[in-house]
Amino acid sequence: MRKEDPTGASRWRRVRSAKGRAPHRERRGVEGFGYASATPHMGSTTGTLKAELDLFRPLVIGRDPRSIQAVLLDLDKTLRGAPQAKAAIDCALHDLVARELGVPLNVLFGGAVRDAVPILRILAIKTPAEMAAQAQKLVDKGYRYLKIKVRGHVEEDVARVAAIRRQVGDDVHLTIDANQSYKTKEAITALIAWRSIGLISSSSRSTPMISRPALVTRMFR
Repeated sequence: MRKEDPTGASRWRRVRSAKGRAPHRERRGVEGFGYASATPHMGSTTGTLKAELDLFRPLVIGRDPRSIQAVLLDLDKTLRGAPQAKAAIDCALHDLVARELGVPLNVLFGGAVRDAVPILRILAIKTPAEMAAQAQKLVDKGYRYLKIKVRGHVEEDVARVAAIRRQVGDDVHLTIDANQSYKTKEAITALIAWRSIGLISSSSRSTPMISRPALVTRMFR
């Protein structure tokens, strides 16, 4: 899905994301597909992702696709990390098994629990008024789940969330994505303010990778 507002900014606006790769497995004419994102701040570039998949290829080709856990254990033994490449292989094997069985993929995970999934749209960093206006446009199109990008400045970010909540009302699900831009104490300050506004959840850790997770947990039990 394309960006709703390509002119907006996020904390990672200077990081370029390469196109993902879609490795696949084939057996008896049946193909399974997986996707890996070549995104530097998530652990992979186009070059490293290709190298990881090339390294893993001999460990996957010729294996029983139903032995998913055994394959993944061998990948872990061969190379630490590489989560994007491993995830792509994981997805491709599950997809292949489901296609061979002639069942929806969800059957392998216990079956469907819903027949629809809400789509979450991202609000890029702008002024509170501009973000609130953009939020309203999305709500008018039928979206009820919004992710708010923030910069790491408590007062500015609280103002952004407050403006959006006032604009769209209480029936819209709001979540925050700070992209690790907060230190722990500032994160707690912001979360306390956002909770009073009606924020549903926060999807980003503080910097460096939440240095005091127990403190944050105690504050928001």
